[in-house]
Amino acid sequence: MAVWGLERSHEDDPVQAVRAALALQVELDTFRQEQNVALIMRIGVNTGLVSASYIASTDERNLIGNTVNLASRLEQAASPGGVLISQSTYDQVRGLFSVQVQPPLAVKGKARPVQTYLVSREKPRAFRMPTRGLAGVITRTVGRDAELAVLQEAYRQALSGDGLQWVTVSGEAGVGKSRLLTEFERWLELRPEEIWYLKGRAWPQTERSPYHLLRGLLSFRFQIREGDSLDVARDKLTAGLTEVLGDELGEEAAAFVGQLIGFDFRHSPRIVHIAEDTRQIRGRAEVLLREYLAQLCTTGPAVLLLEDLHWADKESLALLSDILTEQHPWRLCMIGITRPSFWERPAHWDRQLTGEPIAHHRRLDLAPLSGKLADELAHELLQKVARPPEWLIALLVEQSAGNPYFAEELIHWLIEQNVIKAGPDAWQVDAERPVGLSVPVTVQGVLQARLERLSPELRATLQRAAVVGRVFWEGAVAYVGQEAVPEEVWEKLQQHDLVFRQPLSQLAGEKEYYFKHVLLRDVVYEYTLKKLRRVYHRRAAEWLIQATMERADEWAAVIAAHYEWAGEKLLASEWYGQAGKQARETYAPEAAIDYYQKALEFFTETSEILETSEVYARRVVLYEGLGEMLRWQARYTEAGEVYVALRAAAEMAGDTIAQARAWNGASRMEDSRGDYPAALESAGRAEKIARGA
Repeated sequence: MAVWGLERSHEDDPVQAVRAALALQVELDTFRQEQNVALIMRIGVNTGLVSASYIASTDERNLIGNTVNLASRLEQAASPGGVLISQSTYDQVRGLFSVQVQPPLAVKGKARPVQTYLVSREKPRAFRMPTRGLAGVITRTVGRDAELAVLQEAYRQALSGDGLQWVTVSGEAGVGKSRLLTEFERWLELRPEEIWYLKGRAWPQTERSPYHLLRGLLSFRFQIREGDSLDVARDKLTAGLTEVLGDELGEEAAAFVGQLIGFDFRHSPRIVHIAEDTRQIRGRAEVLLREYLAQLCTTGPAVLLLEDLHWADKESLALLSDILTEQHPWRLCMIGITRPSFWERPAHWDRQLTGEPIAHHRRLDLAPLSGKLADELAHELLQKVARPPEWLIALLVEQSAGNPYFAEELIHWLIEQNVIKAGPDAWQVDAERPVGLSVPVTVQGVLQARLERLSPELRATLQRAAVVGRVFWEGAVAYVGQEAVPEEVWEKLQQHDLVFRQPLSQLAGEKEYYFKHVLLRDVVYEYTLKKLRRVYHRRAAEWLIQATMERADEWAAVIAAHYEWAGEKLLASEWYGQAGKQARETYAPEAAIDYYQKALEFFTETSEILETSEVYARRVVLYEGLGEMLRWQARYTEAGEVYVALRAAAEMAGDTIAQARAWNGASRMEDSRGDYPAALESAGRAEKIARGA
């Protein structure tokens, strides 16, 4: 018998146990073939509490209890060479392994049969954030049966050949959007057919990074990590696309799509002659992505899941919308989740360019739970209390206003206040409400109260993590704080249900974590002193540059924002300029304009007292990029002003070639707006200066 968590428990103990079980079967199979012996093994895995004692005379541990008995029964029931797990283990590893539902198993001493699952392999593309809830309490989803049925029916329609089905789930923070998507994934995972998965998630810190959502979606599909070198990232993208499209079309798709998402395919023979024509690259990339989805869906049904669309960059949204707006005979079900603020964005996500609704799109609004459902949620969360007192049920229902996340955090707060006395098997609560109990009226108030009760070490670790973002890495937090974080600190934060560890990190060799909810991250960030934030943001930028190495340009906007919040305006200008260049090369003119303007603003503020040729040369680069992007967007008046400033900066820098380019840019701008005499005059000046140079 092998045991995890006996001396020291870890949040991923069940995951490690199942991995070990699969590895044991692989090793035994290899040994059997090499030695030509008839050895076979069954393995059962269960998760739960055990009673452990130490026998000094034999230096052994004695483990007993229902958890051990069920593990033994699972081993007996497993097929030869199989790994059979219980429901409690499945709840902890769901989404990470391929499983098959088995018939319920009758177990002596159990009133009802036990649901079991046969594990076949670890998934190569796991995308799992732990289901939100209370630590140590497995809760079922309450009040979302109708909404779940909508998602299931959309998938069935796509599977049956009714064409692309598209649903966007909308609801306020904490109302249960992610939980609904989790239940949908749980349902999909146990279906018999093989399903192609494409998944992406937007983050607050990358909202202004062009095509970041699309890059994340493709990185998930093709197992591209942020820590991969550019060569490795390009190879993985090419291999993934050619697997579906074939060598010729796949290599073309890799070049166009890869250039669009920042993988720098400029030297590919497919685009080397049009690398500067980013509009054409974007258009062709859209065509090739559409063809990839079409071919993928001929081999099996596909599901595209996008989380937190309210933080998605506008360029990814526009491209995906252009692909999905037209109804296609694809077996594809697309589910997105977002907050209501998403619908205020100037995007045609659910409408055609004509303003007409998209027939195959459905918006599904989630409202807070009310009435009997809110009461049912309270009882579900308090399942370890034998008879929850009426005052506690009323408190949860009234204070949380039907928001599940608020209700969960209230229970955490009540446990920490010792109002609820939480034991391993049962919770105790007084029948009468404690005298003088004052409960925070907002979820932010509850979260702040919980933070105040943490030890200084735990609180400081959270604050450093909050500066990095909702997703963060152990190495980043250590660098920000200039000290290593002990393993027990991470374990305590997970035990407090504040952060979760992601089993697969985007950065090789780095442990990746998430805040339980973005509201928690925001409260922690605001709880951090401003002078500390500035120091932490500078270090976060430095760490990102080091961690992403030659791919730092893909994170240029995030790095620039960290330097801006740190008050390092010159460094912010440098990285915003790089972000502008990156946006220009990926045909994201609006983003490029924002970045170039910020770069110029910060550079001017920090260099206005200097009048060196190097300063003016830097301004030349920024003005030139900004002028071109304004022309692309038909903002001709602004572009004209920028080209005047560009000429002045070029003159001060002594750069006659840049002066010629300034006049040439002005000529192209004037030509675009139909002022042909002015365009001809500007072109003449450009030619004259160029010949003189």
